[in-house]
Amino acid sequence: MTCKFCGKKVAEFNCESCGKLICTDCAKIELHSYGCQSVYHVAYCLDCESSFLVRLFKRLFIKK
Repeated sequence: MTCKFCGKKVAEFNCESCGKLICTDCAKIELHSYGCQSVYHVAYCLDCESSFLVRLFKRLFIKK
């Protein structure tokens, strides 16, 4: 299956937020931990990553 974001490469991940199939170039990968001894990766597409950063920026720096 091809990447739903760029349409060029083979998709290797599902976006954690929207579920799109994405390739390694279009994936923004974060490491998450569960407890002290387990670490796993979470992939986001570029749209979901940018919208997350916008929401985080607004929450941290814009006072209502």
